[in-house]
Parts: sequence; C-alpha cells; structure tokens
Amino acid sequence: PFIIADADTGHGGDAHVRNLIRRFVEVGVPGYHIEDQKPGVKKCGHQGGKVLVSENEQILRLNAARFQLDVMGVPGIIVARTDAEAANLLDGCADERDQPFILGVTNLEVPSYKAVFLAVHRKLHQAGFDEVRGHLMFAVSDAEYAAADRWLERKGLLSAINEGIASFKKTPDGSVDNMLDKVVQRVLDAWQGEADLKTYRRAVAEAIALRTSQGESVEMTADQWLAFAKRASWFAAREKAKSMEITVRWDCELAKTPEGYYQVQGGLEYAIAKSLAAAPFADILWMETATANLEEAKAFSDAIHAEFPEKMLAYNLSPSFNWDTTGMTDEQMKRFPEELGKLGAVFNFITYGGHQIDGLAAEDFATALRQDGMLSLARLQRKFRLLESPYRTPQTLVGGPRLDAALMAASGRTATTKSMGKGSTQHQHLVQTELPP
Repeated sequence: PFIIADADTGHGGDAHVRNLIRRFVEVGVPGYHIEDQKPGVKKCGHQGGKVLVSENEQILRLNAARFQLDVMGVPGIIVARTDAEAANLLDGCADERDQPFILGVTNLEVPSYKAVFLAVHRKLHQAGFDEVRGHLMFAVSDAEYAAADRWLERKGLLSAINEGIASFKKTPDGSVDNMLDKVVQRVLDAWQGEADLKTYRRAVAEAIALRTSQGESVEMTADQWLAFAKRASWFAAREKAKSMEITVRWDCELAKTPEGYYQVQGGLEYAIAKSLAAAPFADILWMETATANLEEAKAFSDAIHAEFPEKMLAYNLSPSFNWDTTGMTDEQMKRFPEELGKLGAVFNFITYGGHQIDGLAAEDFATALRQDGMLSLARLQRKFRLLESPYRTPQTLVGGPRLDAALMAASGRTATTKSMGKGSTQHQHLVQTELPP
C-alpha cells in the first residue's frame, strides 16, 4: 500500500532511526516522515513547548534512514518535516544554520532567565506551598538566587508574587498550578521586556541604523547587513561586524531555560532555512504550520524552488486548524488543495481526519440509537446497501473468505467448519430491499 508513515523524531540516535526504517520496510511501508524535534519532549506540531534539534542532528536522522534503505536494497520516500515555523526552543547552538535565529539578551544587567524562573518557585515554596519544589532539582547558588531576588524586588514583582498568593488563599478550591502559571508568566513577561531579546543579526542591524541616523558612515546599510547575516554563522557575522567596528552587547546564554534550551525566533524564515539544509537528504519537504495560509505556503515554495527547482513538497491540511477562522471563503477552501498542488505540494494529507470522522459517526449513531432504537441501525444498513459499501458485508470485509480459503488449503478441502457457508448471517445483507438511487 502507498503509505507514508509517521517516523516521528526517529526515537533516538542513528541506530534507532535505522531500526525503525527497517521495521517499516519489513511490513511493506514505502515512505516515512521524520521531524526535527527533540525526542523525549516532542509535541504535536500544533502544540506549544516544541524543542528543535540542531540542523546537523536532523540531517543525521535523514541520512541514517537513507542508509538503511540502501543496506536493504530498496527504494523509499523520505519526508523531512520541520517544526521551526512555530517552535521557540532549540536544544543546542553549535550548528551554524541555526545560529542566525537564536535569541540573546541585549541588556546584560538582568539575571538569567533560569535564575528568575526558579527564584519564583523558591519564593512560593518558602511561602508555604510545599508542592512547589521544582527548584530543588537544580543547583543554583545562593548568590545567583540573591541577584534574581534583588531584580524581582527592583521591578516590583515580589508584590506581584504576594498578590498571587493572597488571591489563591481567598479561593480555597483554587489550583496551585494555575496560580503558579499566572505568577510565573507575569514575572517572565517583565523579564523579557527588560532583557530585550533579539537575534545577534538584529542587534547589529539596530546598531548600524543608530550610527546611520547619527550621520556616521557605515559600510553596509541595516537592510544589507540583514541580507548578509540571514545565513551567516556567528563567527562570520561577528567578523563582518568587527570589520565595520561594530560591537554589541548580546548573550544567548542568559536566555537559556532551566532545561538548558536556547530561545529561538521561530517563523517562516527559520523553517525555510532548516528545509533548505535538509533538502539534499530528503525526497519531500514539509513545513508544519500554525494555520492554513496559502501566501505563506507560496513563500515557502518559492524559497525552496529557487535553489531546488524540482523538490517535492508536503502540506498538512490539519484538523487542528479552525478552517472557518483562516479568513478563506468557501470557494477558497474548496480550491486550497489544488492551489497547493500548483506550488509543488504533491503530498497533502489530513493528519487525524479519520479519528474525528470515527468520533463524530459514533456520537451520531449513539444519539440515534437512544432516540430511535434499532430503527437507527436499519437506516445505517439501508445506506450501506444503496451505496454498495463494503461495510454492507462485514464478514467478508474482515477476511472471512480468505480464512476459509486457508482452512481449505490446509485441510485438503476436507474441512466442514467453513465460516462463510450456510450458517453465515451475511447472506441477509445481500437482499436488496431499496430501489437503487
């Protein structure tokens, strides 16, 4: 069967990827999509908290999959999926192709994101919330906590924490988790505002713009710099900035999460960069998107085909989108798959459409059964007969005749226990009681 299976993240290192592909091949599956999220913290493409792996790790997965196909001497379709359009975290900064999108702090006077985040947990724990104890899993020093506490006090956030505690205590049945989320989010919003997060290339572009506005002569305009730095590594970008005598205060380490993840600027540009890097190692490229957007799909297609004109693309027509809030008319929705095809999207799919169809059908039938008794089942069977659906003969559909054939072969046609013989109730469904449509 023509199936492109979900190989997820590969579930580990290259050996795990190869073993997974081997098992797919052994059961006859010819295609596999592999994404660039981190195993262990992988999320659905339409959920938050996605952590990307470095681009070299994704290429390793794709290469391992192709290697396994070569070892087995079979062809296969490898789909490279990226979640960079909506992700905001990255598990490492070593790959030069990721570096233009990593966010750093430009106000180096703020404490680290990690210290502030854990300081809030420690404050709540000290206030009597014993269940808030995640900070005990880390080894942040007292000096670093003290610096974070001073920042919280200076920003007036200690009072915000106390307000959250007081509000919670007024609601005895309130959720500690909800209270914690609200307090932490308020503190982190303040931290983000003061830290002034941006990419290194954006920080340099702003420095160029400032010099230009002050009448200074700079080798490049801000736009020229951004075009250059779009794919430049930190080394190349810093060397170029140094040649223009530009230095900026910027530190991506201060922005790391407690788990050690780097914050990144997700979006179309990042998804394009990751897909271009993966293109030589995959047959089809798939950018997971936050919503259905033909303009964005065209921008992605144009960028890929500018460098890889024949590259095939994929698109997820996801039920996770509310299609009625996409801004499309009924006619535009109707033509959406066709328009994607014009852009080179040869693999368009609905990820869990069957799940929703099954759920809705079950709900409808259960409701009808409660209201109309067995008439509801009779109506369903009438529809099967009118449509000549294979579900009309369920025993055949699930393989009854094939099992009988195997039994006859094994018994030399002497078995008297065939399932599809005279005793089968399936023959009742061969009676056509309705006029054809």
